[in-house]
Amino acid sequence: MNPRPILPCGSGCVEQAFTRTHREAANKATVMSDGSAPRTERPWRAARTQVQKISRHKLRFMLMASTLARAAEVRLRALAYDAVGAAA
Repeated sequence: MNPRPILPCGSGCVEQAFTRTHREAANKATVMSDGSAPRTERPWRAARTQVQKISRHKLRFMLMASTLARAAEVRLRALAYDAVGAAA
């Protein structure tokens, strides 16, 4: 378990969120859909499929996070310009 919480900003927060999601999904993938233990002949199959799904969605997740960060930066910049203009 990671002792550091995921912060809404800062370097590496997106990668940390992805890593946590990846780990939780891999843990869930070791249990079959009916709640029983995985099949002994191929216990890696469910986990591998889950990891492939996560890998497909990693780019979409990173793009969404960077878009949100960019929008927040634009808003903060606008507020800073307004504050400087009001102070002048």
